[in-house]
Amino acid sequence: MHDHLRSVRLVELLDTAFQQLPEPVTPPQLCYQRLIRGGTHRVRLSEAPRQVAAAMITVTPPGIPVLMPGESIGASDGPLLRYLTALESFDRSFPGFRSETHGVTLDPDTGDYLIECLRPTISEETSADAQERRAVTPAQRSHPKETQERS
Repeated sequence: MHDHLRSVRLVELLDTAFQQLPEPVTPPQLCYQRLIRGGTHRVRLSEAPRQVAAAMITVTPPGIPVLMPGESIGASDGPLLRYLTALESFDRSFPGFRSETHGVTLDPDTGDYLIECLRPTISEETSADAQERRAVTPAQRSHPKETQERS
């Protein structure tokens, strides 16, 4: 067990994860609204790079959050995902000594860590679409069928 912890450099990865703060990209209140309305999904660590966390992730010990709702999970080779991947590896290798990681769900079939992330939204309108919508009058928006018949 100790050899495994040394080989994955778990303590070093933990230090690095706390030294480089995640980038906040979405307000936490928006994450909560999306969470309670089904706008989130669970993703494996391998699918998590650049996703936005919908829930807090706290690793115990030390019991300090490493990720807050609305923060980017970061790059696949970033400190947070490297640390969580090392914990996942430890948990698979030593199931009776699983780490306590709040905000991470364990896939019962594979042992993969799953993180609650915001579902991607429909991309922003192109400027051409936005211009076309602005060209339509409020009356046309209210009664599109009548407007088409008059044309």
